[in-house]
Amino acid sequence: MSNARKPIESKPARMGALARLPVFLALEGKRVVLVGFGPAAEWKRELLEA
Repeated sequence: MSNARKPIESKPARMGALARLPVFLALEGKRVVLVGFGPAAEWKRELLEA
């Protein structure tokens, strides 16, 4: 009798948990409140105005 072990079946790695979920909203014609300051808020304001 052989003591050889069967190889363990490996499954492909799944994508890990996301720190943040990207969300895309249709905001055309809607009022938006932008909270924050600095370069990040300015960048978001520009994106909202586009």
